[in-house]
Amino acid sequence: MSTLYVDSIEPKTTGGNVSLEGITKITNTPSFKAYRSSSQSQTQNNVTQIIYNTEIYDSDNTYDTGTGRFTPAVAGKYFVNASVGIDGADANGRLRIYIYKNGSNYAFASYGIGDTTDDGGVHQVSAIVELDADDYVDARIEYTGTDNIVGQQAKTWFEAFKLIGA
Repeated sequence: MSTLYVDSIEPKTTGGNVSLEGITKITNTPSFKAYRSSSQSQTQNNVTQIIYNTEIYDSDNTYDTGTGRFTPAVAGKYFVNASVGIDGADANGRLRIYIYKNGSNYAFASYGIGDTTDDGGVHQVSAIVELDADDYVDARIEYTGTDNIVGQQAKTWFEAFKLIGA
């Protein structure tokens, strides 16, 4: 393989085209980021799906704000990351945040909650998930307390993007 170094490229005065034959454009899309814009109730000690109801961006219209699901439409490996905030979280409680694939637990993180006098609990989980075009992922929590899920862009958000070359 050769390397081409140039200081500038000038247009031809007599017309013509530059050929990009053999060059493949690779992007890390589809991708999205969404957040919960208002509080959402959850059922104590039960797994509750989080509906992130406001999109920040959605490159290929593959995230559904009504169902909280990301369905990529393109097979590949995806980095998936979810965050949830619980304001006023019960001290000495436990919160688990999950990534579900096609309705089944794929990955989770579990947190013990101590002193919550500052800002309650904000917890995250991340995973690399291999998805077919019609697979879907969503985020869920299981919490020992009775507090609601916080609706706030900085605390309760969900994102995913396709990994290039994976």
